[in-house]
Amino acid sequence: MNDLFRELELSKSKAELLGSVLKQWNLLEKNIRISSFRSRHQQLVPFFGKEDALVFCYDVDGLMNALGIKYDQQKWRLFIGSSKPSLKAVLLHNGNQHPPIPVGPAVYMKETYET
Repeated sequence: MNDLFRELELSKSKAELLGSVLKQWNLLEKNIRISSFRSRHQQLVPFFGKEDALVFCYDVDGLMNALGIKYDQQKWRLFIGSSKPSLKAVLLHNGNQHPPIPVGPAVYMKETYET
């Protein structure tokens, strides 16, 4: 469900509404609970810092440990990409055995040599 909500770019309230409607229409199993995980990021907050509009990970080892991933620098690469609304920095696993790990998301910041 989280992947569907993310792909549809739904806000938390709209995601909850869609989940409830799907459950009412019997498109979800009866034991499925619809709730928003508004605090799931709290366990990862200690590994990130913020300066102006830039959020960055300053403890990659700690972040990987918290995610339950054994971190070996040789097996990861840094990818920096930008689009009109944002600049993103993520760690990509060389063998694609792990999902991308965001280490520097910056909304409303363009990629320049100054940033």
